[in-house]
Amino acid sequence: MSNYNQLINKAKTFYNSNQFNNAKGCLLELLEKYKLDTKIKSKVYLLLADVLNKTNSFKYVEEYLLKYLEINPSDSTALNLIANNFSKIRRYEAAEKYYKKSIKFDKNSETAIINLAILLENLGRNLDSINFYNKALSINPNNLGVIYNMSKLDKKIVDEKKINLIKKIISLKNVDYFNIAAGYFLLANLDYEKKDVNKEIFFLEQANNFSFKHKEKINMQALNYWLNIIPKKFNKLIYKKNGNDTDY
Repeated sequence: MSNYNQLINKAKTFYNSNQFNNAKGCLLELLEKYKLDTKIKSKVYLLLADVLNKTNSFKYVEEYLLKYLEINPSDSTALNLIANNFSKIRRYEAAEKYYKKSIKFDKNSETAIINLAILLENLGRNLDSINFYNKALSINPNNLGVIYNMSKLDKKIVDEKKINLIKKIISLKNVDYFNIAAGYFLLANLDYEKKDVNKEIFFLEQANNFSFKHKEKINMQALNYWLNIIPKKFNKLIYKKNGNDTDY
């Protein structure tokens, strides 16, 4: 299987050097030239979807995620990914359908629940949106980003109890910078309503500071995904030298 492994390594090299169309060509060649078992084929479909997403080829992202889901129909993460893809191309009914499927298979999928709430909010379905934001809060009551989004739909949501929660969380100064930033934005909004300009400006400065830290952290996570996780995904397709079993 040396030619097979060479093709995988070529695809990985192209991916790591941002040559996504060449990586796509290698992965398509794998599907055309080799009789892959179902598990390996599904991994290739996922990698193709990822590569195509990098080139904004969302129509084909859908194609390969659907092929993956034919093999793994209850994969909540993949269902959320295809819902995201439908949302990008403004197929909102399909996005809603697949977010709900994702939640069906993982009722505690905070990501899919929040994504669905945001979609419904953007569609102007505020009551439905608040319903799903509440479901997200039932999983993680300390998610200040969710409370912030809800406050845009109903200001009464931020009551004394939630104000105390916000102050408690931001005082911890933990590594969840996004959560802290959301908390400061909430406090800034409250002082805007009170017309306390000095406090509002102070909280906005803090919010922006932690937003910047959050973006720095996201960039580092993306770099880790790029340098460590993606190469491992390609490596899992390579056949072992001591036999025909695949290294999963």
